[in-house]
Amino acid sequence: MDLFKQVESGIVAFSSWIWGTPLLILLLGGGLYFVIYTRFSPYRYFRHAINVLSGKYDDPDEIGEINHY
Repeated sequence: MDLFKQVESGIVAFSSWIWGTPLLILLLGGGLYFVIYTRFSPYRYFRHAINVLSGKYDDPDEIGEINHY
């Protein structure tokens, strides 16, 4: 049983270490990488997304499966 306690303490130590600064760096770095990789598209098309959600491009006479509210 002593081996299991050592393994458990090792896992707990690694878990408490990884949930600190390394995870924060990985999340921020990954987010920054994907924003640059997509050439800032989430920010470039934000106004267009708001216009689509607000119904600027909806045509009430257009046929479709879902009715317009």
